[in-house]
Amino acid sequence: MGQIMKEKNISKIRGVVTNTGDLFGRVQGATFLKTLKEKNFPIEVLGHIEYPLGIQDLSAEVSKIKALKPDVLFPVARPGDAKLMTRELYKQRVPLQGIISPGSPGWYEPEFIRDMKALSDYVMDNVPWYNPKGKMYKEVNDAFSKKYPGKYIDTNSGYAYLGVLVIADALERAKSTKAEDIVAALRKTYLKHDLMVGGAVYFDERGDNVNADSAMIQIFGGSIKVVLPEKVAEVKYVHPMPKQLWERGM
Repeated sequence: MGQIMKEKNISKIRGVVTNTGDLFGRVQGATFLKTLKEKNFPIEVLGHIEYPLGIQDLSAEVSKIKALKPDVLFPVARPGDAKLMTRELYKQRVPLQGIISPGSPGWYEPEFIRDMKALSDYVMDNVPWYNPKGKMYKEVNDAFSKKYPGKYIDTNSGYAYLGVLVIADALERAKSTKAEDIVAALRKTYLKHDLMVGGAVYFDERGDNVNADSAMIQIFGGSIKVVLPEKVAEVKYVHPMPKQLWERGM
């Protein structure tokens, strides 16, 4: 967001944060708000709207969003409520410069893009993602797509595959099935890869992968593209999104 604001000469963004009421939604939404405050980031939060997971109607919530007149919507959503939200934003003709998720699956799952068609265009989501320029990614994605036609490596499958590689690497180095030997090997992990965005897998004393990173992805014509960071970007991001977005119809 800082890079986008700098490049677009935006001094301040007025936004609304929304999230589902389950554990993931609450933690993700609260952490985003906490981070904005701690970093003193130039985003004015006009409102924070929470709703139950599995909700069937978001008309009231979208009416609140429209009344607050934000520049950007920062939603944490699953595919079902992401579709409800998008349809209602279109129905109520809510003027937005962008929809930028702090990180949630609702905006990159294939069913969202398939069902929303043109209305999904220009949505951004900051998530763990594959490295489109990585040699390993290209090899793994090619094999994955052949085995599962119509599917592709994303956050879920990519991190699952990388996790198995980390475990296999530790087992080979441990040369043992004893738990303490495997844990010791995991602690010494330094696995180079270019499957996902981020550097080599390396764990600190808390067990966190210190080189893990995320990417800003954006939807263009039904396809997901990495737009940030620049070193792995496939195309340039678009912000603000074109005004004609809500005029296209379903």
